[in-house]
Amino acid sequence: MGDDRKIKGAVDRINNLPDVILQHILCFVPTTKVAISTSLLSRRWRHLWCEVPSISLDVDTLTAASVNETLTRYTAPMTKSFHLILENITENIPYIDRLIKFAMSHNFENLSLDLCSSYEEFKLPDFFYSSDSFKQLKIYSHKIVPYCTVSWTSLQKLSLRFCRLSDESMSKIISGCPVLENLTLYDCYKLKVLDLSKSLRLRTLLVHRNMGAEGPRQIVAPHIHCLRLLHSQSSCTLVDVASLTEAKLDICYALSNPNFKFKAEPLQVMVLKNLEKLQNAEKLTFGGNFVKILSLAEICGVPFPILKVKSLTLDTVICKYVIPGIERLLQNSPDLEKLIVRGKIYNSMPGEHLDQYLKLKSLSPDQCWKSKDGFSWNKSRLNVQPKHVTSFMELVLKNTEKLDKIVVLLDERYLTFKIEYVIPTLPHNSNVTIVLSSTNKPMASEELTSQKKEKRMTEDMMIKGAEDLISNLPDGILQHMLCLIPIKLAMSTSLLSRRWRHVWCEIPSITLGGDTLTAASINETLARYTAPKTKSFDPLITPITKEKIPYVDRWIKFATSHNVENLSYFKQLNIYSHTIVPFKCTVSWTSLHKLSLSCCSLSDESMARILSGCPVLENLTLYHCGKLKVLDLSKSLRLKTLAVDRNVMVPEGPTKIVAPHIHYLRLLDSRPSCTLVDVASLTEAKLDVCYALSTSFFKSKADFLEDMVLKMLEKLQNAEKLTFGGNFAKILSLVEIRGVSFPMLKVKSLILDTLIYQYVIPGIQRLLQNSPDLEKLIIRGRTCSTIPEEHLDQYLKSLSLNPDQCWRSKDGFSLNNSCWNLQSKKLDKRVSTLSQKQCHHCVLHQQGDDIRLVMADVRRIKGAVDLISNFPDEILQHILCFIPIKVAIKTSLLSKRWRHVWCDIPSLTLDVDSLTAASVTETLTHYTAPKTKIFFLKATKREDIPHIDQWIKCAMSHNVENLSLDFPRPYYEEYKPFLDLGSSFCEGYKLPGFFYNSSSFKQLNIKLSLFGTMVSECSVSWTSLQKLSLSRFRLSDEFMAKILSGCPVLENLTLYHIRELKVLDLRKSLLLRTLEVKRNGWVQGLTQIVAPHVHCLKLLNSQLPCTLVDVSSLTKAKLDICHVSMNPHLTADFLQVMALKMLEKFQNAEKLSFGGNFILILSLAEIRGVPFPMLKVKSLILDTVICQYVIPGIERLLQNSPDLEKLIVRGRNYNTIPEEHVDIYLKLKTLNPDQCWRSKDGFDWNKSCWNVQPKQVASFVELVLINTEKSLKLVVLLDERPYLKFKIEDLVETLPHNNNVTILLSTNKPMTSEEKALEEAELWFHVNAVEDGGTENRVPERERYIKSEP
Repeated sequence: MGDDRKIKGAVDRINNLPDVILQHILCFVPTTKVAISTSLLSRRWRHLWCEVPSISLDVDTLTAASVNETLTRYTAPMTKSFHLILENITENIPYIDRLIKFAMSHNFENLSLDLCSSYEEFKLPDFFYSSDSFKQLKIYSHKIVPYCTVSWTSLQKLSLRFCRLSDESMSKIISGCPVLENLTLYDCYKLKVLDLSKSLRLRTLLVHRNMGAEGPRQIVAPHIHCLRLLHSQSSCTLVDVASLTEAKLDICYALSNPNFKFKAEPLQVMVLKNLEKLQNAEKLTFGGNFVKILSLAEICGVPFPILKVKSLTLDTVICKYVIPGIERLLQNSPDLEKLIVRGKIYNSMPGEHLDQYLKLKSLSPDQCWKSKDGFSWNKSRLNVQPKHVTSFMELVLKNTEKLDKIVVLLDERYLTFKIEYVIPTLPHNSNVTIVLSSTNKPMASEELTSQKKEKRMTEDMMIKGAEDLISNLPDGILQHMLCLIPIKLAMSTSLLSRRWRHVWCEIPSITLGGDTLTAASINETLARYTAPKTKSFDPLITPITKEKIPYVDRWIKFATSHNVENLSYFKQLNIYSHTIVPFKCTVSWTSLHKLSLSCCSLSDESMARILSGCPVLENLTLYHCGKLKVLDLSKSLRLKTLAVDRNVMVPEGPTKIVAPHIHYLRLLDSRPSCTLVDVASLTEAKLDVCYALSTSFFKSKADFLEDMVLKMLEKLQNAEKLTFGGNFAKILSLVEIRGVSFPMLKVKSLILDTLIYQYVIPGIQRLLQNSPDLEKLIIRGRTCSTIPEEHLDQYLKSLSLNPDQCWRSKDGFSLNNSCWNLQSKKLDKRVSTLSQKQCHHCVLHQQGDDIRLVMADVRRIKGAVDLISNFPDEILQHILCFIPIKVAIKTSLLSKRWRHVWCDIPSLTLDVDSLTAASVTETLTHYTAPKTKIFFLKATKREDIPHIDQWIKCAMSHNVENLSLDFPRPYYEEYKPFLDLGSSFCEGYKLPGFFYNSSSFKQLNIKLSLFGTMVSECSVSWTSLQKLSLSRFRLSDEFMAKILSGCPVLENLTLYHIRELKVLDLRKSLLLRTLEVKRNGWVQGLTQIVAPHVHCLKLLNSQLPCTLVDVSSLTKAKLDICHVSMNPHLTADFLQVMALKMLEKFQNAEKLSFGGNFILILSLAEIRGVPFPMLKVKSLILDTVICQYVIPGIERLLQNSPDLEKLIVRGRNYNTIPEEHVDIYLKLKTLNPDQCWRSKDGFDWNKSCWNVQPKQVASFVELVLINTEKSLKLVVLLDERPYLKFKIEDLVETLPHNNNVTILLSTNKPMTSEEKALEEAELWFHVNAVEDGGTENRVPERERYIKSEP
């Protein structure tokens, strides 16, 4: 396998890089899991990841065993970064201390702990607080209480996010970090005073407080130089920031009720006090809300301090609410040199709140916001006009003295005009540079600069001391890399840094996209180019315009002055009359190895001069070169390759070729008179005839073509490798029909570029007969022939021959008369049936009477290595697990290497419906794997019954770990005789006795028909079984008890539509943690479940009774009722009793999920006044649409769940109990349905899922807020497909606001990240999912779907 564009002797430069560089590259992949996967690339990469200086582990996506295996193999002597992600702390507590200890034992410099949990009982170990290797530390979401002394003696950067942190704990941490330089506190709770006076080296501080976070009220930081402070409306005072030179401040303001009385005085006091502390700072950045508070202070006449700021950045839109504050800032900044206004929507403080505040002060808002200078200002960001921008510029110029530059970046999303229209109206000042741009176009350099400077304050992920290894590479390597990209991109690298400024100027190869560049830009590029020697120069001047003609000579002179080795002058020329006449000078290309002349008018004398000036020429290509008669290459002693192309558009060309030294010839000829005079050294050739002429010409010239072809064939007698095109083969067929003798050939490899049909068979047959040494024949079925078949028939008729008689096969073969109707034939008739679409290359190897078909690639390079086949058997077998077994077996035809690879694959999937019983038996006979991980068998035909025992025995003999037996109910018509007798496929078959005794099973899935029975007189012994799934058959209590007693390590049990089982007693299954039971409306099944050890339960119950006797260890559960809407008299009394009894058993569960029917039954119980138990649930999921029939039940659930922290409502139509049935039931109870469903709180609810309106969603959110006490996260996912008649955006503004509640509102199209997370969270219910590291597509269809669902 290879690429015909690959240069002979090319080196894999990536693999040849030092380990250090490759390991540095692997540091940038997302996780260590991805880095480990590179070990499959080749032996060179096998152990590279083991010494990567950076580790990133997402423990929630890995098993404990895989994490331990990774850390065991990690051997890096020098480590820099360790990133640990743990969302579910409760399940990973045993591993956290070990992982942290591992990081500390390897002296990681950069440690990041992402503990996304509110689990209070876990605390970081004491040894964590003592380390001299940490240089950067990030902790996300955890309570930090260092009971011991903190000693992080090398720590330079510390980032704490969403951490509960007291003043004492913070003081301990600061005292234990003597060299701390950078500190980030992001929404850290309980911290009151941040005293950094003892942190002498601290230079950068970032404090972020949102509306719900308690944070530092006072900041004492006398040594910091850079401060970024985003705080809420609560007070935050800068006590001491004496060394500050750069700062960014804003206020986090939450939108409140418009009637809320905006208390601006505390904010004004706080803002002005902070402003006083920033008097000596030279660089300041203020957000929109901060500027609005300054505007209020200015209107109220509060004095501002004088500032020494030189660069001021304002993140605000231009509107009337910020102008007074900006004007005062400019007047009080006499040294200001640069002003940047970034018109992004950072202003979340509504203007109406400001107006109401002014009215409370007995001030007229219109009068206050009116400009003193007569400027007209816009009220909102949505109506910015050109005059407002012009007025702002005039205001700035009027209030500044030393200003050097103004940059205004407008948000184009809200602009109703083009920026070009504003520029002529701007005021002019020779001392000030004005830059005006938009924010959603390619980012302006000014904005890039400002963002880079912000990153300098917040780049908490960058490791101090990390080197830019790419920039540290030698110039030669960087310039080689730049050769592989267009020159425009190469030049753009000069903007990266000073190191890169002049690197491109000496790259050894230049390719100028002349068709996309002007002559002036090309000249400018070449003027800056300073390389002493150039390997390749290609100006790509296509097409040549009048503008470029005067410069062509200059560009060629430039190339020769730089000693260019490879000059591509005209790569494509649309003028076919370019003439090369080197009469006036001598040609001297003394180092030229390859010469290509295309579409040139070239005389014999000119060609002779060129050849005499190229003493080391090795490769010559002449493409459509006219006027050349004799091509004499006898003096070109080193010339080895010649290619001559002549099409019908350029009929003139060489009629004689004298090339005694060439080894390879490619000739595509268009004239019936081209003679190979001397090609004595030829070993390889490719010939064809270019034909596109009329019938009359072919009749008159066919004899000449035949004569020319035979003469060429005589000259090729000694060549060992020949390639003939389709037209050439057709001419040979005519020669054979006329009985002209062919020369004998010594060819060993013959390639025919032709389709297989009657017009080429005589010629091919004669070639084969006259090639006694032929070892290899390749037929590439391409449509390369252009001689019409009608012309051949007309020519034969002109010779008084019958075409049908001539083309008839002498051997009796039936041949197609066109390339378009090729039919399938057997290989023993020597007819290939493969087309271009089926394979690149068809090779027929003949050994006696045996002909074997081999696939190849036309791009294969001589000497190339098949890296895939060189993989170890284990890797190849792992790959084959991902394809169907029939395809895997076919790989045995590839080569001897692959013949027996499939026989040891660790996974087998046998669907007998698509295979015969004989083929399955044959497959298993050849199967030799010592151990099988997955074996899946599906059979539905009655004639398969005698073979099933043998197949199961084969699987067990290979120590199968995951066995799936799928014997579903057959089609009714096919098995009607059996069904009439009460039998079926499964009743005619019983699992053998030896099946119940196995120590290798770890996962077992058995699926029979609803009429099947699983019975055995022997005992069950599945000592290693961890997962068991039983689906759709009859099972007695006694045999279920026998199964459970034989599975001592069972962890996961699924019962899907199991009949006759009454009591499920799991008391003796001590390790069982997950149970899933599903019963539909027709299947009588479990009536009692005793499962004291299970943690997770999923129960889809029918209308029949089912009691949870003991589920005392339960922490997670999902419940619903399967209702078949046939009987309008709903048996709701019984369902209510059953649902409430189940609810009592879930009192201690922390995570519950209820379906729509279950909630509807709860609603009926609430209407009838039945008492509900109190629940300790923290996370509640409701799979129901929002309508009047579920509201009472939901309301009661919320009231009885005081600890609820998260509520998710997935508005999908899981409700299958018809609303009419519910109303009929209430009427039978002498209740008025309309009265029962009427809301007590005055909300108006929809009656059906089809008419959900925005007001109903808003009402539902209000209902939730009324009935919950603690901080709650509410997620509502509406079903957009058939039900939603409005846009989500129209709903958001109507939602109620509550600082303690986070509301996420979305639809199910496209799936949001929240919904994806929920789908993933459901996976713990599905016990049939494959194990980690397994192959998903080898398991049954249902399990495969579940696994791939996220």
